[in-house]
Amino acid sequence: MEPQFLNAISSTTVCNFFYTFSIVYAIIFVGAVIGLLGVFSTGGMMKTITGRTLSVQLVLTALIGGINMLFMYIVCDRALLTKSAGKEGFFGRRN
Repeated sequence: MEPQFLNAISSTTVCNFFYTFSIVYAIIFVGAVIGLLGVFSTGGMMKTITGRTLSVQLVLTALIGGINMLFMYIVCDRALLTKSAGKEGFFGRRN
């Protein structure tokens, strides 16, 4: 199903690509959570429309970052290891 020229790319390379992006999304997630805690810690900020808007934006950023972080990791951990029978890429624990 994939083109022939893509067969030269190993599953390890693809796993490392998705794992790198899962780390980037983890950093975005942590930054959004820290920002949200900062907005909540300043009590006067939540009384303004700017504070409420910023908190909604940070919650959405944290949700998107967290979901993307998990799915980028799962792409490698489940889908790619199943295809290569666990011989390349990250080795996750199977239940």
